[in-house]
Amino acid sequence: MTEVEEQMTSKEDATTTEPSSNRRPSRVRKAAKVLTYEVKEKEVFSVEEGKGVKLGDMEGVCLQLSRLKANDIVLSSLHRIFFNRAPKKTTMRKFIRDFCGFPADSFDQDKERAINKLDKMTLPLLKRMYDTLLLDRSAKSFESGKVEKDTLVDRLVGWMESPSMPTKEPPMRKPKKAKKPKRKKKKPKKKERVGPKRALSSYMYFCSDVRAKTAEENKEMGAKEIMTKLGEMWRALSDEDKKPYEAKALADKERYQTEMEDFQSKSKKKRKRPANKKQSVQKKKKVVQEESSDDDSSDDDDLSFQQIELQSKLVAMLKDPSLDKEAMTTKKLRKALEKKMGVSLKHQKAFIKKVVFENFSS
Repeated sequence: MTEVEEQMTSKEDATTTEPSSNRRPSRVRKAAKVLTYEVKEKEVFSVEEGKGVKLGDMEGVCLQLSRLKANDIVLSSLHRIFFNRAPKKTTMRKFIRDFCGFPADSFDQDKERAINKLDKMTLPLLKRMYDTLLLDRSAKSFESGKVEKDTLVDRLVGWMESPSMPTKEPPMRKPKKAKKPKRKKKKPKKKERVGPKRALSSYMYFCSDVRAKTAEENKEMGAKEIMTKLGEMWRALSDEDKKPYEAKALADKERYQTEMEDFQSKSKKKRKRPANKKQSVQKKKKVVQEESSDDDSSDDDDLSFQQIELQSKLVAMLKDPSLDKEAMTTKKLRKALEKKMGVSLKHQKAFIKKVVFENFSS
C-alpha cells in the first residue's frame, strides 16, 4: 500500500470509530398514514307493489302521460307524491307507470304525506292531475254539487290507495292543419313594346354584318370574347370604312323620328272611355264649364242664358247709387249675386270681372 492509501484508510477508521460531537443525530423514519374512505354503494330504487292496478296497464293514462313534456310540473308532482323522492327525467315516466298504490308497510305515512303535498298545490294543478289520470272531476259526481279543493284531494288520495281502471277516455287531439303549399311568385310579364322600333347605331349595323363570320372563325371563343373582339375590330376601322354603317344608322334615325311623330299624333287623338256613367257625366259638366269660361271673351250674341241674366243683375247693382264702389270687390259682388240667384258662380269669375271693368271704365 502506498502512503496516500494508508492515510485514507486511517481517516475512514477514525470517522467510523469516533463519532464527532458536531454531527446531528439520525432521524427516525415513520411510516406514512394512508387516508382511506369507504365507497357507499348506490341504492337501487325499485317500485314496491300496492293493492291496485299499474298505471302502465291503463292505455288511456299511458297516452296522457306520453303527451306531457319531460319538464311538465304534473309529472314531477306525481312522482314526488307516489314515491317521496326527486324525479329523474330518464326514469320518471317508467316509475310512474309502475305505480300500483301505496305499499302496505308504509301505507299510513304515505297517505298523510300525499294529503299534505296535495293541500299545498293549486286547484288548476289538481285538475290537470285528474285529467292526466282520467278521473272524473265533474260537479255532478260530488255530493255537494261543487268542485272544491278538499273534495278533490280526498278523492285523489283514495284512488292512490288502490288505483282502478279509469272510466273516462282520453280526449282526442285536434288534427294539425295541413300547411298550405307555398305559392310560386309569378314572374312579372314583359311589357309589350309600344311605339316604333328604335334606331340602331352604326356599331350595331357593323356587328350584325361581321358577328356570324367571326363566330365561325373563332369557335373556341364565348359570346363575351366575341363581343370584345368586335369592339377591337370596330376601333381599328378607318373613317372611310365606317361611312356605309353611319349612313345606315342615319337613315334609320330619320325613319324612327317620322314614325314617332305619327305615333304621338295618333295617341293624342285616342281618348280613354270613362269607366262608368258618373265619370262621363262629370266630364260633360267640365266641358260645359270650360265652354262657358271660353264664352266670356265672345260677343253678347254668344252669351249663355245664365250669363245674360247675370249681366243684367250685375249692371243693375253697379248702377245703384247707394253702392260703395271703392269698398266693393268682385268677390263681394259674386257672393251677393249668388244669394239672389241661388246658384254657385265660381266658374263665372272671369265674366264678372269683365262686366265690372266695362262699367267702371265707362
